[in-house]
Amino acid sequence: MHRMKVFCLPYAGGSAAIYSRWKKPLEDIADIIPIELAGRGRRIQETVYDSMIDTVADAYSIISKQIDDKPYALFGHSMGGAIAYEVTHSLMQNGHRSPEVVFFSGRSAPHMKKELEKNVHLYGDNEFIEEILQLGGTPKQLFEEEELKKLFMPLLRADYRIVETYQYKEKANRLNSKVCVFYGLKDETTVGGMEEWNKHTKLPCRLFGFEGGHFFIHEDMDKVLGIIRDCLEFKSIHGV
Repeated sequence: MHRMKVFCLPYAGGSAAIYSRWKKPLEDIADIIPIELAGRGRRIQETVYDSMIDTVADAYSIISKQIDDKPYALFGHSMGGAIAYEVTHSLMQNGHRSPEVVFFSGRSAPHMKKELEKNVHLYGDNEFIEEILQLGGTPKQLFEEEELKKLFMPLLRADYRIVETYQYKEKANRLNSKVCVFYGLKDETTVGGMEEWNKHTKLPCRLFGFEGGHFFIHEDMDKVLGIIRDCLEFKSIHGV
């Protein structure tokens, strides 16, 4: 059985390591390939991105070199969802095979906007840290130890800037991939109905709600991986 490559894009402040626990449980069906973005993990010495455009260009460069004529998938959580959306369009525009399925997790459809947009990346340090901790998913000690704080804060601010200055532009074509949308039932970062993702794909869009907040992918990992497995199986992908 062919093991499908699944390219995984991180949330703000996250590195490739956040997906390391996914590899073994899915090894019989998927080759989990976490994408390491600049400024973190093994690329910590590299300059962080200025915009979503730069981020997408880099992620596209990495992913496009690793795909061929075999089926593959993309997964992105939160910031990673926006990157996955734009990368998929870049792949289509440049003549690459479309992903068999794209997982958009913890992210509203790109055309949806909150009535009152926050610019968290412009907050003072204390307000910024408070906002991050309210979301959960980030250990408090990262901000309590000065050395860790010096390393982590600039990256986190840069990622928030990327997300908060991202301007959605309507595409000429909808995605030619099946879409699976994951969301936390208590996630206050999403806005509008998650079914709005239907407007961005020609193929079926499946919605999956999880108990928990923004970081349900960690809180309910076994269920998340079970549904990923289901979506990657032949019958789920081809609808037979």
